[in-house]
Amino acid sequence: MMSRHPENEFLFPNHGYEQKIKRWEGKLAEGNTSKYAKEPTKYMFSEMLLDNVESFCLKYKVEKFLPRDFRRTFKTLAGQLKITKEIHDRIQHHSLHDVSSVHYDRYDYNEEKLEALLKWECKLHELINS
Repeated sequence: MMSRHPENEFLFPNHGYEQKIKRWEGKLAEGNTSKYAKEPTKYMFSEMLLDNVESFCLKYKVEKFLPRDFRRTFKTLAGQLKITKEIHDRIQHHSLHDVSSVHYDRYDYNEEKLEALLKWECKLHELINS
C-alpha cells in the first residue's frame, strides 16, 4: 500500500476523501444526516477494511481471512522472535491490568517497540523472499 500511495500518510487511505467530505458537509448544511452517520476520515474505518479484504478474497479466490488473523500471526511469530509478551501486548495496544502498569508506569516503551517491529520487518522480508 505504501508503494502504491507514497504521498499518503496512512497505510489504508480512504480513497476519494475530498469528495466524500464535500458531500458530508453538504448533508450537514441541509440537515440530511442520520444520527448514526460518521464523518469521513482520511483513513479507512475497520469495517471498510474488512469489506475490502472480503472483496479481495472473492475476486482472487483466496481462502477467506480476517484482518484479526494478522494480529494472531504477529503474536505467534513475535514469540518465535523472542519478543517479550509485554512488548507485543503493548504493540497491539492490549490493556495491561496490573497496578503498576495502570497507575505508575508512564514510560512509553517506544524504543523497545521499535526494536521489536524492526525484528518483525526482517521476519516479513524473510518470509516474502523465501
